[in-house]
Amino acid sequence: MLRLDRVLFSSVLYPENYGFIPKTLGEDHDPLDIVVISQCSIVPMCIVKSRVIGVMRMIDHGENDDKIIAVAADDMSVSDIHDIGDLGKHFKMELQHFFEEYKALEQKTVLVEEFQDAATAKQILLDSIKRYSETYA
Repeated sequence: MLRLDRVLFSSVLYPENYGFIPKTLGEDHDPLDIVVISQCSIVPMCIVKSRVIGVMRMIDHGENDDKIIAVAADDMSVSDIHDIGDLGKHFKMELQHFFEEYKALEQKTVLVEEFQDAATAKQILLDSIKRYSETYA
């Protein structure tokens, strides 16, 4: 079973595998978003063991909408990436550009504030798990 969340308004593709983390609740009242870097495309609706390496702090239409950045844990092509600083500058620029532009045709404003480290990302993840538990307990 596949569930289509949205069709992008622009002729762009997600730069990496993009999804959500089950049983989390972000500050935007949606499950916490995740970008999983891997050498292969990941099949929709599957669970992927991932290692959190950082977070892209983002404001989407006036709301915090953080994107957890991770690597596929069992993918040897990304095994040397442990923190956001291990990613190349150009890769981060591409990721930022995509998320700042993909909603432009919807007339929505998206602002990428900054990239932060794995420790910050893990705290955001823990906070979103707690928020989910408190909301749906």
